[in-house]
Amino acid sequence: MPRAESLTLRVLTASQEQYAATKGRAKDADGLNAGYFCVAVRLWNEIYEATALFVGESDDLTPAEYYELAKETWGPCS
Repeated sequence: MPRAESLTLRVLTASQEQYAATKGRAKDADGLNAGYFCVAVRLWNEIYEATALFVGESDDLTPAEYYELAKETWGPCS
């Protein structure tokens, strides 16, 4: 019988979360990633709403919480 693969999850520190959030938008100033963040937020919401019905809401930070910070920093998605 094949051995099941293990899944390792790790919790990010606040500084790692901040780095990830800012790194994802760093190229936007040059217009290289313009709009990708907003598309990702919309797609995440569509997937999250469906899965939350089956397994409940996440108890971890989701893109919705990161979006609030990004919106304050770079403005809302259009």
